[in-house]
Amino acid sequence: MRRTTWLLLFVLVPVRPAVARSQSSHMQKAPGVVQVTTHLVQVNVIVRDRHGQPVPDLTQDDFTITDEGEPQRISAFLVEQSHKPAAIPPVPPDFFTNIPERQAGGSPAVTVILLDGLNTQWEDQVRARQQVIKFLQQLQPGDRVGLYTLGTRLVMLHDFSSDSAALLQALAHHLGRAGNEVESSQADDTNNPPEWVDTVGDLSTDIPSQAVASAIQQWLIDATNVEAKYYMDQRVKMTVDALVAIAEHLRGVPGRKNLIWVSSAFPLLRGMDRLMQGGDFSTGSVYQAEVSRAAEALNDVNLAIYPVDARGLMADPNFSVQRGTSSYAAYRRMQRMRLPAHLADNFPTMDEFARRTGGQAFYNINDIQGAIRQVIDSSRLTYLLAYYPTNTVWNGKFHKIKVKVDRPGVRLQYRDGYSAVAEPPATPRTGAQKLDAAVLSPLDATSMSLVVKATPEKVAGASRNVILQYWIDPRNITLSPEGKKWAVRVTLVLEQFGPRGTALKGVSHNFDFDLDDAARKKFLAAGLRYSEALTLVPNADRLRFVVRDDASQRMGSLSVPVGRIVPSQQTATQ
Repeated sequence: MRRTTWLLLFVLVPVRPAVARSQSSHMQKAPGVVQVTTHLVQVNVIVRDRHGQPVPDLTQDDFTITDEGEPQRISAFLVEQSHKPAAIPPVPPDFFTNIPERQAGGSPAVTVILLDGLNTQWEDQVRARQQVIKFLQQLQPGDRVGLYTLGTRLVMLHDFSSDSAALLQALAHHLGRAGNEVESSQADDTNNPPEWVDTVGDLSTDIPSQAVASAIQQWLIDATNVEAKYYMDQRVKMTVDALVAIAEHLRGVPGRKNLIWVSSAFPLLRGMDRLMQGGDFSTGSVYQAEVSRAAEALNDVNLAIYPVDARGLMADPNFSVQRGTSSYAAYRRMQRMRLPAHLADNFPTMDEFARRTGGQAFYNINDIQGAIRQVIDSSRLTYLLAYYPTNTVWNGKFHKIKVKVDRPGVRLQYRDGYSAVAEPPATPRTGAQKLDAAVLSPLDATSMSLVVKATPEKVAGASRNVILQYWIDPRNITLSPEGKKWAVRVTLVLEQFGPRGTALKGVSHNFDFDLDDAARKKFLAAGLRYSEALTLVPNADRLRFVVRDDASQRMGSLSVPVGRIVPSQQTATQ
């Protein structure tokens, strides 16, 4: 029955392109659009008893929540419990969609495993990969796992699945990457310079003043540190951008979402070891703002991050092998152990990500497989609390959240707060920038549900013409009241890409029309539909569709390989 529904999707309501006025600009502000902004804070809570087992019988009355110490009224309460997803008929071959309910199979809890080759040494990647393979070999029917990798770009190896064989096959094609980003971003320690600096000392035999040789040595060290800071800044930016892209991809997925970040991470405070020893911090960096940006994006979609250190067990006997430590304790032990900063100052970053999003950091352990299993099992039963903060000024201040349960002996896990940041007003420039970013993003955005039916033209011989039919879910479209009518403002972008990711040709449509009450009811039942003919550009191998609701700035995107639309004998002539 579900299959029949998909087949009739574009038959039940005829496509009416005349409803929309196609325009070339990416952004057109609609005058008189009324936008109502409400700030709903959602907190996902894991409740376990003293034996570590989930507590399943709690009600809304058992919970109390405070925001900056002020009690809040719980406006929404939901118990989310994972289950084995029901079998869903496959989408017909000529239909393509980014609808996450079909991808996630209706399971409330999904987990992304991100193998980070940007912030992790090659040998640590190899060990971590073997641990992930062991986990996938014992995948359980109710597990919904996706595999992603991060290098100089973010790549999806496999979207959510319970198929262990398919996930293992996807991982078999990824052996890690031997990049030099970690080494390039490590600063030199002035008190213990690298071996190459010793050669500078030889200059003292030919230069009268030892002070000159020392100055040259220090200049070389400072230059290396400046270069290392640049590479570290790039690492942090690429990592945060990847985490934000994953959050946007999972925005439309309902229920609890976990991101297991298998990585050596990056330092929250680069150069802290030199500062604590009374040294120079001029080449140091503080990455708190970048971590906060990623944490806010993750919290916005109810996604908890679980950093798992890919380096495994290290030589500090003071660390617990069961769980990590606080940021301050990590720094104190780093001093006593005299570990290099690039080994020990990553722990606070992992703790900060976990604390800000309601996850848990795992470091100084060898059991990566067990950590992944613990994360998935602990999130099978969660409670979602939502409230509208009272007396909150949205000035960027961090608000501390406290959740309590009227049940003795339970342990709670949840994010510790949020930044009260007001959404900046959209402008044509920022709107165009976000739209361009969505076009180039490696992952599909899911805030708006999009279905595309692609049919190659049936003509004699080879043809590069394709008929495209679109359906956009009306539940994702803002209907703005304008007098006695309702305004619809939607942007649709189609870009053709070449084999190496080169943009070949793009087209943009602005759907700008008004609905009376009768037309509004029909629109809500049928959604936004549009069709167009497309001529494929020579060498085009991928189509990228992006749709945006201009009033709310929500976006959905979808990538479709040309080979799935046009038979191989037709693409060969291109």
